[in-house]
Amino acid sequence: MVLPLDISGNGQYIAGIGKDVNEDMRGFVIKLPKKELSTQEVQQDNAVQVYPNPVKDIATIKTKDAILSVEAMDFTGRKVWESQKATDGKINLSSLSKGFYILKVKTAKKQYTAKVIKK
Repeated sequence: MVLPLDISGNGQYIAGIGKDVNEDMRGFVIKLPKKELSTQEVQQDNAVQVYPNPVKDIATIKTKDAILSVEAMDFTGRKVWESQKATDGKINLSSLSKGFYILKVKTAKKQYTAKVIKK
């Protein structure tokens, strides 16, 4: 059993109390490192675009660099489709079932991921 936590006003300490397996009371204090959260730390990489999204059959992929290959994975991470012939930026996803997929786009310089909905 753990009683509610108390967070200090400055957000640097968390304290709580509870019973261990022997029913003895135990307390704890956790000192949190002071780190500011900022949206500047998160930068979205828009170097790859997939459209239309949702896609029925044919999707277009735009990148700054030439495309070497494209893979489609379901949300469990299982590869369900692959193409080595996407150099023109067009991919045929007609063989995929309706659902959400993650595309892994490989170029000579970098690997990108993009989410796509198959309708």
